[in-house]
Amino acid sequence: GVLLLGLVIPMVARSREPVAHQGRGADSPFGAYRDVLRNPHARIIILANLFINITYGAMATVAVYMLQYVLLMPDATEYFMASYFIPTLLSVPLWVRLTDRFEKRHLWMLCLAASSFFYGALGLMPPNPGLPVALGFGAAVGIFGGGFFVFEPAIRAEVIDYDEYVTGERKEGVYSAASQIVGKVAGAGMTMIVGMALQWAGYTPNVEQSDSVQWVIRILFGGVPALAFFTALMLLFRFTLTRRLHDQVRAELEERATRQTG
Repeated sequence: GVLLLGLVIPMVARSREPVAHQGRGADSPFGAYRDVLRNPHARIIILANLFINITYGAMATVAVYMLQYVLLMPDATEYFMASYFIPTLLSVPLWVRLTDRFEKRHLWMLCLAASSFFYGALGLMPPNPGLPVALGFGAAVGIFGGGFFVFEPAIRAEVIDYDEYVTGERKEGVYSAASQIVGKVAGAGMTMIVGMALQWAGYTPNVEQSDSVQWVIRILFGGVPALAFFTALMLLFRFTLTRRLHDQVRAELEERATRQTG
């Protein structure tokens, strides 16, 4: 908590909203949310974010059960989590660098496809595969998972520019709130579903689980994320706000700003 405050407070204190954006929000919060729902690009990335956060709710809740009762590696839980989160953090600068050379949508789709594959493979992994194998798969899903923290906010910023192009208003806060609310609802809902599914399958703590319970754990840990990532991938095939189109939008917005100041 202290580290979090030490990092967040200086960032917020040093960040300033561009003067040109001040006083240009929507007059009505209901109208702002209506504009978000009307924006075809926003609908796609918000839905994609919903499915991505379903996977986080499943993985965060079921990982311990998967390692203890299915992979039979209860002592490897901390190592597996570290093999996921550390590569996730370290991969962020790589993905940021790649956005200078490649379309962000294509990179996001690559991460979704790879994540779908690796989660599906994790769900089918045999018992006691060995620590190197488990950590290798954890690192793989972590590396590609790091891209989600880069591409969704970056593409959302371009969608906000498009909204300004259409409506003449800046709505960063509303778009961020919509994305966060959908993500939290998806994660919390999936956590509840996990508990209900385990109870329905007959899960009993600290004993060897039946085949049906083990398969439910496999489906929740591997199958659900694989399907959710694949669904998000299919959604992005319909996303049409390309870099070229965004450049045109930005040029028009800058021209409008020049006319207003001139």
